Amino acid sequence: WTQLDNAIAEDDWDLIIRRLDSAGVSQGRSFLGNASATVHAYVPKIAGRGGRYGACWGEDPNPAGAQANGWANEIWVQRFDWSETSASATSFDRVRVRAGGAADFWNGNIAYDNNTDSHLALVYHSDAWDVFAARVGYDGGVCEAVTVYNTASLAFSPGITFDDDNNRFPLVFTANETGAEPNPVYGRLFVYPTFGAP
Repeated sequence: WTQLDNAIAEDDWDLIIRRLDSAGVSQGRSFLGNASATVHAYVPKIAGRGGRYGACWGEDPNPAGAQANGWANEIWVQRFDWSETSASATSFDRVRVRAGGAADFWNGNIAYDNNTDSHLALVYHSDAWDVFAARVGYDGGVCEAVTVYNTASLAFSPGITFDDDNNRFPLVFTANETGAEPNPVYGRLFVYPTFGAP
């Protein structure tokens, strides 16, 4: 979750994670993301299992200590491990997925590849209402990034999951298209690249 300390003047929204055991009992908490008070973390999402996890979120400058909304100038991702026996997470370096420049982004969702126990994929959309996806490797680095939808219509509410039977990431989003079937929900498949035999 994100958290703001009202006792600190012009505090930023920090990203906090907490691990629960199988009985739902809290086993500790850790801090993710940027430790500086100069940025806000927005709309965090998390995925993983078996002690390996990844989180993605939007990040925006903190001009006055107040969160206006969830739009962010950048999308970030961070891999972390958290075993059943550890009181805190072991985090990899956070990695910027997208820097907006003049654009802002809304974080969508993240999914974990439980076949490889290594890769994650995330989706998000821009304030130009285009949808994007990125795949993240074991070390938390971005392996590939793609534009999923970029037309004159507005697309939003992207989601993603992992299909372990077919080793791919299905993703969905909706768009405000008109026509015989207005406001459709689209599905796309984010698949691993195919490599030729040596």
